[in-house]
Amino acid sequence: MSEPILKIADEGRVRILTLNRPVQLNAMNDALYDACAVALMDAADDAKVAVVILTGEGRAFCAGQDLAEMPTGRSIPRASGTASSPSWRPWKASPSR
Repeated sequence: MSEPILKIADEGRVRILTLNRPVQLNAMNDALYDACAVALMDAADDAKVAVVILTGEGRAFCAGQDLAEMPTGRSIPRASGTASSPSWRPWKASPSR
């Protein structure tokens, strides 16, 4: 039996979610995104859970999106802010000297 992609442990009222793809530096793929979403919703619905800790197995917490497992032609999601919304901040280069 293979290791779960997301390890879940409870210590008192603390739920510990451990990303378990250490060879890939815990890079996120569809299966890990889904497992995290379900685990977080389960924790939110569990009155015995007061705190959730998200951690990673091995030497890295999370390397980001696993580009090697991304289907061809699929784009990486971008922030959905606009120039008029506070979540959007344009990058400004400092003047050259």
